[in-house]
Amino acid sequence: VTTVNLSGMTITGANIGFDNGAGILAGYSNFPVPPDLTLNFSGLNITGNSCGGGGCGISTDNYNLNLLNSTVSNNSSSYCCGQGGPGGIQFSGANTFNLINSTVSGNTAGNNNSTVGGGIWSLGATLNVINSTITDNGANGGSSGVNVGGGTMTVRNSIIAGNRNNSVTPDVTGSVVS
Repeated sequence: VTTVNLSGMTITGANIGFDNGAGILAGYSNFPVPPDLTLNFSGLNITGNSCGGGGCGISTDNYNLNLLNSTVSNNSSSYCCGQGGPGGIQFSGANTFNLINSTVSGNTAGNNNSTVGGGIWSLGATLNVINSTITDNGANGGSSGVNVGGGTMTVRNSIIAGNRNNSVTPDVTGSVVS
């Protein structure tokens, strides 16, 4: 299997008190990772999930991810047990994440030590944001919209604004090309 397709559904109300990915969790060390796997998610509504780690809406590691025509909203990370991360999406590994015609909003990273973004944390990856909106996400210590750590982000025809933060950190941190 080199491609997994998931479309036309709502994922809501999941709660993992101590780990990542309450809505969707894919590809961490305890799960074998097929080489060159691509996740195609289309028409999803991932909302109202909570976790103690990060990526409470979607958390992936070492996969390519295409998120199309979808909404990731109102997910929250409580930063439990020494972990922490974004409420919305956590993406890591030397792979590509394409956010296309989608919205990431109202997600929160809920600890003062969270420095990884309320909406999206992209670690060591290539993030492409195309025709999308990232707004009204919150973080107490890090970038409230998007945090790009060790990778790059390209933005085309998109809005990243109006994210909430109790520090001076902007909507986006990291390497960005627009």
